[in-house]
Amino acid sequence: MPATQIVSLDGSEIRDRTEVWVAGFAFSAMADQGVWWRLFQSDFVNDQRVVKVFICSHVGKNELDTALSLVPPSEASRAYLVSDLNAVWRKAIRPEDEGQGFTAIIENGKIPLAMIGPPTEEAWEEFHSEWLLRT
Repeated sequence: MPATQIVSLDGSEIRDRTEVWVAGFAFSAMADQGVWWRLFQSDFVNDQRVVKVFICSHVGKNELDTALSLVPPSEASRAYLVSDLNAVWRKAIRPEDEGQGFTAIIENGKIPLAMIGPPTEEAWEEFHSEWLLRT
């Protein structure tokens, strides 16, 4: 996993743990993120290791204000901004466009599974099985 600056929306401490990132490289990726998020909330109710992540080229006040306006307060403890100054994340995930979301398991500094775009039935089954092994 690329070394990077991570900022939690609620100001909580960032923990090093196995988790699922429901993420995107632009706030316009929220459509893809929303589908993945609802699937996780349905099958892994309130799993605190499933988090929303917005990867930005720069994390500043504008990005933080935008994220806070888009994320419900009840989810702020599970939402992060990630600074990708050198586009390391973008090169690792390789989205086709800015509005494409992705989900990834982050484990021991590695990404054992990542899927780009909205989930298909097959993609969800594979991701579900992989995450179930970690619960």
